Amino acid sequence: MTFTIKEIRSALHATQAEFAEELGISRVSLSDYENGKTEVPLYIQKAVDALYVLDDDGLPVFVDPSIKKEAELEIIRLRKEIEALKNDNEDLRLEVKKMDDLLEMASKRRSRGNRDPLPGIEGA
Repeated sequence: MTFTIKEIRSALHATQAEFAEELGISRVSLSDYENGKTEVPLYIQKAVDALYVLDDDGLPVFVDPSIKKEAELEIIRLRKEIEALKNDNEDLRLEVKKMDDLLEMASKRRSRGNRDPLPGIEGA
């Protein structure tokens, strides 16, 4: 059975402020996720999933505190991984921008009849 974040939080008898603190996010972000204003990032969904288990009746209950610590460490690891991906993405964006600039420069040079290669580009 799949639960929404709001259903999980309610079943755990946690306020938005308490649940947001458990997840390491703002209460406003949690509210936006619960109300569908913002799509829930995968790392937040994994963090939510790490906070509870299903009891015998199939309802969410908080996990044991020792497991919770493992979940917190996993959240930290996932946040670092996301930050690294953002940095990689920014590096790629800058490389694409450089290539676009070079292509534009080459196009302008060639449209003016200059067929010489661009500086630093072999075989252009």
